[in-house]
Amino acid sequence: MNIKFYLNSKLKEVFAKLGYDTSKAVVNFSSTDIADLQCNASFALAKDLHTSPIVIADNIVSQCGSLCEDFEI
Repeated sequence: MNIKFYLNSKLKEVFAKLGYDTSKAVVNFSSTDIADLQCNASFALAKDLHTSPIVIADNIVSQCGSLCEDFEI
């Protein structure tokens, strides 16, 4: 199992727990030079749920626990 597959599966678990569309739970590497990862699902979910992407991102981060030590929204 590679890291991207692992993170995608963990993110899908978080999305399911929050009742979000798990098909939007996709992690991408933001750069090949560094290890930063990103998930832009909060924008698509915000449109579907008629709420702020910041609120959705905060909800996702709050449920990720020890999955990652440092999140930036």
